[in-house]
Amino acid sequence: SGNRYHKVALTYGRSPSWSSGRYYAAWEEHAGLYSNLGHIYTAHSEPNFNSPFTTPVMLDGLDPSATNNAKNPVIACQYNNADNDSANLTEVVLFDKYISSQNRYDIEGSYNKTATTSNNFTPFVMNLSSDSRQQPSIAFNPFDNTFMVTYYDSTTQKLPFIKNDFNLTNPDSWQYVSS
Repeated sequence: SGNRYHKVALTYGRSPSWSSGRYYAAWEEHAGLYSNLGHIYTAHSEPNFNSPFTTPVMLDGLDPSATNNAKNPVIACQYNNADNDSANLTEVVLFDKYISSQNRYDIEGSYNKTATTSNNFTPFVMNLSSDSRQQPSIAFNPFDNTFMVTYYDSTTQKLPFIKNDFNLTNPDSWQYVSS
């Protein structure tokens, strides 16, 4: 690419059906040196943890309003002793989406419940809000099989802590643990 790569996030994922595991990456790509927003991509090592990476998938393009309006990708995958409900493992990528008509950010994400075998990403916006939310952080908790997220809500000046099950049955609705 002739564009600029920025902010790379890495994680490891595994499940019983995919016990060798893989490394997963997400990154942003900007059109120029002074661009603040760009595209979000993801790829993973295939077929093993030490293999070459797959062809990147552009995630911000899944939502036309997010296309080239994204930054700050973060990524997490399950790494536990249980397959998800798709007999695979779940990958989640979150990023800041700029909403120019409202001059604010919101957190958008994409998940793939067959992350080792497909590029079937589904976009989502967690807990839809009119607040300006950005700078997410995500981790997988193998003790209760949940994805845990914190982010900065600049409207309320808070750092909420939310979580969702690794099967993401309802990806747009995350449980508030603490505001």
